[in-house]
Amino acid sequence: MSNILVTYFEPFGGRTTNASKEVVSSLDGYKTKELPVSWSKIPVALDEIFADEPDYLFLVGENGSFNEIEMELHAHNICNGKDNEGVIKNNEEIISGDKECKTTLFNIFKVRGYFISDDAGKYLCNYTYYLALSKAKKCKVLFIHVPYIDEEEFNTLDNLKEYLLDIIETLSR
Repeated sequence: MSNILVTYFEPFGGRTTNASKEVVSSLDGYKTKELPVSWSKIPVALDEIFADEPDYLFLVGENGSFNEIEMELHAHNICNGKDNEGVIKNNEEIISGDKECKTTLFNIFKVRGYFISDDAGKYLCNYTYYLALSKAKKCKVLFIHVPYIDEEEFNTLDNLKEYLLDIIETLSR
């Protein structure tokens, strides 16, 4: 069996929950890890992750401005925003002088029915994705955004869990 790790983020921006945490925590049979919403702690967390030599790394974050799951094709060398420790980045390069864009090695086009985005934003999701793609040697990495959970609509916890499992299982075959 492949060594698969699925990550999620702690709550941020004063919120008490994070949809990525709720969805990933509901998965059975997968190694999971919580990531900090911290510019300084993400590189350390990624070093710990890659020390375990995963074959596949699925980074999961929340995007409350979208109402479906998004698979992120690219990460961009830019970061912006205030983390949970109060540190502010203002459209700074993640790795000075590095490539503007990095692309997942997964063929995400073979997974049907999900939105493919080419912009993971500028916040910690993109920051984490860019660094993970930079640090990965043999490991395939993908960032997936989940929407807010809405138990009265289409995006129930159970539905989002099934969609995430579909993506993970299809791509890790």
